[in-house]
Amino acid sequence: MIGIKKALAGIDFGKMLASAIDNPIGASSFGELLERIANFLYTLAIYILPIVIVGAGLFWITSSGNPEQAEKGKKILTYSLIGFVVILVAKGLISLLKKALGM
Repeated sequence: MIGIKKALAGIDFGKMLASAIDNPIGASSFGELLERIANFLYTLAIYILPIVIVGAGLFWITSSGNPEQAEKGKKILTYSLIGFVVILVAKGLISLLKKALGM
């Protein structure tokens, strides 16, 4: 048992653990983290928006004179476009703040 303690005494575990664990997010500042989140949401929205638009169009087209279903399709389309605009504005604000703060 004493031999193991002597063998382990020369190892600096703090240095070993610090070098083994990398930053999984890759962001070194809060601004960079916000930018990465905004970019992720923007990319996700670009892939999801066309699917939602097609779904809203199908609701609208297949309403067969049912005004409730046609209205549901219009609402889906409206809210999905509003959501996309919100994501675009958030991405723009983050870029604007980064430039204004010199980050």
